Amino acid sequence: MHEAQSEFEVISWEPSAWENAPAAHAELGETRVVKRFIGAISGESEARLLTARTSDHTATYVAIEAFTGEVDGRAGGFTLAHSSTILDGVPVSDYFLVVPDSGTGELEGINGTGSFRVDDAGHHVTLRYDLVR
Repeated sequence: MHEAQSEFEVISWEPSAWENAPAAHAELGETRVVKRFIGAISGESEARLLTARTSDHTATYVAIEAFTGEVDGRAGGFTLAHSSTILDGVPVSDYFLVVPDSGTGELEGINGTGSFRVDDAGHHVTLRYDLVR
């Protein structure tokens, strides 16, 4: 098992409310997010998030994210599935997995899990992975 860590920045954040949202106890929305990764994981990604917000400080999302770039010097791409919950402004879960069989190029056969973290120093990602060919 390998571990790669990196910083990332959000290049674009484009939220939209659901039109004709079903009656719910949360504000539902969709967001398109573009990120740039710098470090052992380098490249860009585009994600689509489905969000449910119950207050200014409590929300959950689920997302599919397509990454293209390099991991530990291996070029290619893969897809992530992830989710996160923030309760009263504090992250309580943040987890992702590499979608099976989504790796391309030198990242073909990648599988793994990881997490995103945001703190005063910035945005961070940790990926624990194997390459099975």
